[in-house]
Amino acid sequence: MIPNTFEIKDFRFLKDLSESQMESIFRISNFQEFAVKENLFEEYGALDTLYILLEGTVILGMKVPKGKISIGSIHPGSILAWSALFPPALSSASATAHTPVKALAIPAAKLLRIFEEDQSFGYVFMRMIGKTVSERLTDTRLQLVNVLSI
Repeated sequence: MIPNTFEIKDFRFLKDLSESQMESIFRISNFQEFAVKENLFEEYGALDTLYILLEGTVILGMKVPKGKISIGSIHPGSILAWSALFPPALSSASATAHTPVKALAIPAAKLLRIFEEDQSFGYVFMRMIGKTVSERLTDTRLQLVNVLSI
């Protein structure tokens, strides 16, 4: 069952969308659950779905020569796999459930078709994606500074 707009309208990622825009997303989406340590997607894997995290925590990770490192955590209200909207639609990190996860899974191709029909909706949504990318880039820079300062 997908939550209704009243249950998630205050989630950070969705707060700028109108009720009708959220309903458009819900019509094409499905609800998915992931168990602890289950992968949502792999680093450099092809993406066709983006996720809005409803419950739980997801750890983003990257492979390095000595194994795998955590590069951040994602919490409810945030989006994952935004790269699915941009060719070549490959993930830049892996995503693994740290706790039991519930997410809204949105097929990227269907969402892009909606954006072509309602470009103002697409503009608002892509601005939110841009903000997410900017925040994650800032987080990555801060992690790099911390590592280099050691």
